[in-house]
Amino acid sequence: MFEDLTLVKLAKEAFLPIVGFIAGAFWRKFREWFAYIKARARYLYSSKLYPEVEEILLLDTAIPNFILDAQSMVSIEETFILSVPQGVGFEQRNEQLTGRRESQQFYIGSDQVFGASTLNKLEEITGLKGLVEKIEAARIAVAQTFLKKKDGLFFNSKKVGLRNFLYDRVGDDERSRLDLRIYHTDYFTHAVMQKVIKQIMAENPQFIKDVCEDSKLINERFYPFTTSIGLNVFLFSDLKRRILLSRRSSHAASGNSGANLVHVTMNEGFSQTDYDYQRKGDGHITVLNCFRRGMREELGIGEYESKLGDVYIYDLFLVKESFQIGLFAWANYQGSATEVMELRAQDKQLESTDLFDVSFSNQGMKELLTDNKMVPYSRVGLENLCRIHGLETTDFKMLGFDYYWCIGIAIYGSLFKRRRDS
Repeated sequence: MFEDLTLVKLAKEAFLPIVGFIAGAFWRKFREWFAYIKARARYLYSSKLYPEVEEILLLDTAIPNFILDAQSMVSIEETFILSVPQGVGFEQRNEQLTGRRESQQFYIGSDQVFGASTLNKLEEITGLKGLVEKIEAARIAVAQTFLKKKDGLFFNSKKVGLRNFLYDRVGDDERSRLDLRIYHTDYFTHAVMQKVIKQIMAENPQFIKDVCEDSKLINERFYPFTTSIGLNVFLFSDLKRRILLSRRSSHAASGNSGANLVHVTMNEGFSQTDYDYQRKGDGHITVLNCFRRGMREELGIGEYESKLGDVYIYDLFLVKESFQIGLFAWANYQGSATEVMELRAQDKQLESTDLFDVSFSNQGMKELLTDNKMVPYSRVGLENLCRIHGLETTDFKMLGFDYYWCIGIAIYGSLFKRRRDS
């Protein structure tokens, strides 16, 4: 009898911790899965109630964020760099930049156009007639603006453009994966192509409508215009109770609408300098590299500051007004908003005129989003961020058949669709 009781006691002592561990692991996994289902259901439901977005074209969106790794941004080793006009003063500008700032020198020589040396290559790629003439005229006008240091065009710099984007759903829960293929360009080329594409869209409103109806046109024909990829980050503080925002400088607006309007916390374009910052030892441009550099340059947060968490990307989009590609992301600062606002940063005055914080709550976000004082595309990004985190920014209740139908779609996609496809 006593032996039986001893065996039972030993069995309990041996197996109960194992059972508890398995149950705890299962419960944590279930809670993570259920949070994902709720976020996706909220996003699907609220997306049905919002009108079609006019400011941006959402190319892909993730709930809660994209899976990214060292292979998410890969160079295809193609170059698109336009030469500045010769004999008008850029040779002297380059001499002044010799040494520490050679990366800001202006390119003088034959145009480098995706393996060719003439602008006719661009007409072949895009199928747009008269493009060469538009670029030549824009080249002269933009060169004069750089020489006069007007409209925020002060320096040249090496940067990257988007050659194509690929997205997929991976894993049993269909998490979103994003892969970007990039080419090499510079800021002068970007400024020229920006002027050209705005002229094209003004003359032919059908151009952007065609792209919105078939986004594959960006990958197949119009990638010479996507000469920039912008990382747009919203930064949480105070245990995610507050969100930091900026007021956009007229210099940063560069001729786009949005000067002096409320903007994301940090906006930074991917550039060649992100190869040099090897936080994880990978020889690639990574989102983390650009994020940490941008936080240092625009907010003054050190590259290795332990209070600054990882960055989470949730939207890939095209700004219709400027035909620029962007990523929306959020990150968390484990400290107070006041700490960040008091930091010194080298580009703080160039990028923004003010940095302030707002309550990240239903009421705080409703007041901000209905005020019409935000950069239009930033407002869309903030609305999407609120949906992901379950905030209600409009006066509707997530109840009724439509909402539960969205929950069913989210569960079906998570549990069955991937298995069926495989």
